[in-house]
Amino acid sequence: MIIRSLVTMSTVQAGVADTLRRANTTTEPIGKLIVLLLVVFSVVLWAVAGLKILQFWRSMWNNRRFLAEFNTISNDFQLAHERAQEHRGSPLASIFSEVYRELRALARPDTGKLAMTPGMVDLVQRAADRQIALLVSQMDRYISILGTIAHISPLLGLFGTVWGVLVAFTDMGVAGTTDLTVVAPGIAGALITTVAGLAAAIPAAVCHNYLNRRIERQLEEMEDFASRLTSYLDRSILRRAGRQQQEQQTP
Repeated sequence: MIIRSLVTMSTVQAGVADTLRRANTTTEPIGKLIVLLLVVFSVVLWAVAGLKILQFWRSMWNNRRFLAEFNTISNDFQLAHERAQEHRGSPLASIFSEVYRELRALARPDTGKLAMTPGMVDLVQRAADRQIALLVSQMDRYISILGTIAHISPLLGLFGTVWGVLVAFTDMGVAGTTDLTVVAPGIAGALITTVAGLAAAIPAAVCHNYLNRRIERQLEEMEDFASRLTSYLDRSILRRAGRQQQEQQTP
């Protein structure tokens, strides 16, 4: 659905671009400068949107592949770590790798085995939270540009229109006539800046909202995965404590 919407918006923008070219001859210099700036904004927004959408698709695909493997080998963290190295584009694999490095740092120096203690779960949770925060920061990079374009473009377009109308009526006063054939071309050229502003702002707002929703979904998925890891460690600690208690009770 979002792809069809983006294609439709790009088609509309192509039609707007053709209209801008035909009306450019009636637009005064400041209006032309604003239109040029808005065209640059449009190029930037589609470049950023395309880059981020591709990034999210790749991470989603790599997450599915990593999870499919992790679910079958979740009891073997060493093997899971090796699989995570094969899915470097997966945020979930990145979280697991950070958690695994934290676990290895907590291992006993003499045996290399993990000391299963309740405090270890808190350390692992903090390591996962740090990695999630880093990944969200990377996902959010450049998206603010879309929000800026969505907010600024209509204002620039309005400014260009008001300026153009002001110039058109000034020219009408200088000409000493109220004939529409004198003022109409200038007003038409002035309105072009509003059209250009909306053509840049609407797709920027749509892409900005879509990408923010994707980040929210990715965040939920990463937090759920981190919770699974800490739950696994909690169960391991409880099982080990149960075995130790049974050994102590056995004569």
